[in-house]
Amino acid sequence: MLFAAKETQFCLCHVAKRELGGKNGFNIVIPQSSPLSPGELLGCTAPVLPKDVTAIVYLGDGRFHLESVMIQNPSVPAYQYNPYSRVFTRERYGFELMLDNRRAAIEVAQRADNFGIILGTLGRQGNAKIFEYLEQKLKEAGKRMIRVLLSEIFADKLALFSSVQWLGSQILIISDRNRNNFV
Repeated sequence: MLFAAKETQFCLCHVAKRELGGKNGFNIVIPQSSPLSPGELLGCTAPVLPKDVTAIVYLGDGRFHLESVMIQNPSVPAYQYNPYSRVFTRERYGFELMLDNRRAAIEVAQRADNFGIILGTLGRQGNAKIFEYLEQKLKEAGKRMIRVLLSEIFADKLALFSSVQWLGSQILIISDRNRNNFV
């Protein structure tokens, strides 16, 4: 069984299902999380796939959303078709590096006293419940904190607060991509 997903601007999952499924006999699963269109995938909507899915096929030119579904399903091989370059590639993700970076961030956070909590304000990337949860946990631990709202995260902005360890309440993969700036 194949799992097919796409970026917002590519609305061809139903065509892929018809072509691959009907003509070639593939069983294709196309996800839908309301209010997204069929096959549309965001970092925060990446599902854990059923056990019988044998491959991920992603239609798009970027890796962000593909990486989110790869993180959720590390044992499922992933492929990407880029409609601009017309190239079909096997994609891989550095799971060990991600886990090592997360472990290192936990060690830094355990020694830190000053934290900054970022609430992402772009689209639906910020999660107020996670933000409040982090705030409560820091208070309970007797840590100092500042609250920051950002639509986009830039390392140079975070570096202005040199004695602060940053926590993000936005989509986890955003923290992974800014791994040198977050604990």
